[in-house]
Amino acid sequence: MSAVALEGTLRLTHDRLPSLAALPDDLDLPSRTKGCVQPPGTAPSTEATDQIWVFGDSIVAGRDILEEDQLASVLAVRGTNHLARRIRAMNHGQPAGDICTTLDAALTERAEARPAGAVIALFQNDLMMQSLVRSGGGFAMVPTHRSTGIRSVLETSYAANYLWFHHRARTASPSEPLTTPDAMANIRAALAQTAAAYADVPTVWIVLDAVGTHRCPIPGHEQDCGQAVFATQVMADELTAAGIPFVDFRGGWQEAETLVLSRERKWALPVHPNPAGVEQMADAVWPELEPQLQRSP
Repeated sequence: MSAVALEGTLRLTHDRLPSLAALPDDLDLPSRTKGCVQPPGTAPSTEATDQIWVFGDSIVAGRDILEEDQLASVLAVRGTNHLARRIRAMNHGQPAGDICTTLDAALTERAEARPAGAVIALFQNDLMMQSLVRSGGGFAMVPTHRSTGIRSVLETSYAANYLWFHHRARTASPSEPLTTPDAMANIRAALAQTAAAYADVPTVWIVLDAVGTHRCPIPGHEQDCGQAVFATQVMADELTAAGIPFVDFRGGWQEAETLVLSRERKWALPVHPNPAGVEQMADAVWPELEPQLQRSP
């Protein structure tokens, strides 16, 4: 079918852009579509370990840096040097993770053991990875693209929108935006459940932004910058509302351009820090974590 014929057919059969209609039933989509939906909580374990656990996405996982330079390892060394006992590192960071995978990992591990300390990091991917939205009984996808010109075509041409949508829908991570009422209720429940599970553990929560956020606004990438600011603000607001103290590291990178991973220096919006940047994260976390560790048995 030619592009012109496809355009005409779609305009006859759709009263709006195809991506804004419900997804076809034959798409094989992941099941989690309502934000963080946690199973009934398992009682936290009392089996103590000498580990510092770090949860988050690829920033804390330590993309493209040595294990010894990752946040968990840096904190473990500081713990061992400052405390009268050995502290080991356990890196639970998950590349491309979101708030749901972070909290799920924290709860799963807590059911198995009690760490010496924990760091739970929330990053802008928490919201930016949400690709699909609810549309009646199904899902829809709002056209987005880094190129303003291509985005304009996707928002006006039914044929282009249809082809883009059917490709993206099969590769995206479907989930309600975290700002919808149902999804936010689930996020809040998961935050409360995680905070309760770590109530007896020296724990620091931290909200991070990309190491390259200082470059914003970036011509042609206004949406990326806007989403980054919006997403981290939502996370900060939710932690505040839940009464969970946190380290606000948004805008915390000092001389940020020197902290960008070498492979990302040509990116418009670099995300991951090099080892010097990880040290700055540790500098932000350690003053909050050390007193708790000192008081902990």
